[in-house]
Formats: sequence, structure tokens, C-alpha cells
Amino acid sequence: WAPINSCVAEVATIQLEFRELSFATGDQRYKEAVDAAMEALQRHASGLVPQIVNVESGEFVDGVKTLGARADSYYEYLLKQWIQTAKSEKKFQEWYLRAVEAVQSQLVGHSFPSNLTFVGSRYSPADPLMATMEHLACFFPG
Repeated sequence: WAPINSCVAEVATIQLEFRELSFATGDQRYKEAVDAAMEALQRHASGLVPQIVNVESGEFVDGVKTLGARADSYYEYLLKQWIQTAKSEKKFQEWYLRAVEAVQSQLVGHSFPSNLTFVGSRYSPADPLMATMEHLACFFPG
């Protein structure tokens, strides 16, 4: 992808560290920077987010919605940020719950003929579910 693009997992993984840095130093610039990044992602999100985002515009570039590579940490860190804030910043809980609802309605499938449950990937709600579950999707609590 282009140099101005990044995967949402990369954007999310620095959240806890920058918040903790602000707490340790008393300098709110770090928290404000990562808050701005998460807010930008949320402006374009509908529960699920595509894997790739343009870091200048905040617009999503890639349409694949997955809990696998390039997106996994985004979902994981929504929950962790809520916990890190002593559950005081409700936006993280709301974003996480909205993501869980979207995963349940758009990404959960069942294999045939065994009827095993898996978390797949898809480009849009109208597209067929890709019946592959990446190992990184296994972290998803719920």
C-alpha cells in the first residue's frame, strides 16, 4: 500500500502506551494524539472497520472487514482502552459493543456439514462471507 496508508492494527496498538505515557509524564499531548486517531477511525466506522486506512484523510482504503491480520488489534484495543480508563471513557465500551454486534451479525458463520462456528471476513454486508478464520481472530472475546 502507499506510504500514507497504514493498517488499523498499527493505529490501535499504540493507544495504551501513549495514554500511559501521558499519565506518567503529565503531558496530555500523547493521549490527545491517539484520541484523535481513534476518533478519526470512528467517524468512518460502522462497527467493523476495513483493514487499511489513509492516515492523512482518515478514509478507509481497503474494504476487507476481518478480525484477522491488519485489523485484529483495533478490536482488542477498544476493550483494553475502556479498561485502562477505569471504565470511565464510555466511548470505548460503546465502540467495542458496536463492533461485537457487527461481528455477530456480519462475520460469524457455520461450516457445512459439521456446523462448526467460525469468524470469517467480508468486503461488505452484501458480499458472501469468506469462510476462512485467521488465527488472529481467535483472540476475540465474547
